[in-house]
Amino acid sequence: MARDFAKKFYRSEEWQRVRGYILRRDNYLCVYCGEPAEEVHHIIHLNRGNIDNKDIAVGEDNLVSVCRNCHFEKHREDIRKKVIESNKKRKEPPVSNGYRFDDNGQVVPVTNKVCIVWGSPGSGKTTYVNSRMNDGDMVIDLDLIKQAISMQGKTETSDSLLDTALRLRDLLYDLTAKREVDAETIWVVAGLPNKKEREQLSKRLNGELIHINTSMEECIRRVRTDEERKDKDKQIELIKKWWGMYNG
Repeated sequence: MARDFAKKFYRSEEWQRVRGYILRRDNYLCVYCGEPAEEVHHIIHLNRGNIDNKDIAVGEDNLVSVCRNCHFEKHREDIRKKVIESNKKRKEPPVSNGYRFDDNGQVVPVTNKVCIVWGSPGSGKTTYVNSRMNDGDMVIDLDLIKQAISMQGKTETSDSLLDTALRLRDLLYDLTAKREVDAETIWVVAGLPNKKEREQLSKRLNGELIHINTSMEECIRRVRTDEERKDKDKQIELIKKWWGMYNG
């Protein structure tokens, strides 16, 4: 998606008209390599401070036709410098090893924000993630991994695949820790009743812990009234076991 401050601009008739003019002016060829042009590039990059400056935003002297590869190269070093400076100020590990194009052909960093959503079975972790995730986000959920490798429903997967699913989850954790995932946000869904384990995972993934704080009674009520859950007694047993292990 386009950056928030630029959405209205890129949807405007003025930008569409100017963009078309620049492509025709340059014969639909990239001014840097001569390949077919797909985008129009701002030589002085567009930002919040200059988007209302007509000479920069729509002035033909600041606009050139480019192919996607050259557009990427023109933005890459500028983005990399900003990311490095931002990470230095925050004194945290780098959070961007890659870049992508948004809907308007602008190159933006892949920031890999990690949200670790934890809580009791039946607390609403999956509902929380579904209501907030965007297209292209990644979800790491042991139940979903088991479903993917067994083609069974959420409450029907065999425990015989648990070891394999855990190893696959750990591989995804490694890719996340190294920021080798092309996703804006990575959602981790897990029980994590033990405080030490939560903190260790948060440190490993450089992620934010988000507690879905639903009471045991409410979790049990939801399981009992959920028609999609097959083995309700087993689910209720898991909820009680989680609360027996929980320490805040």
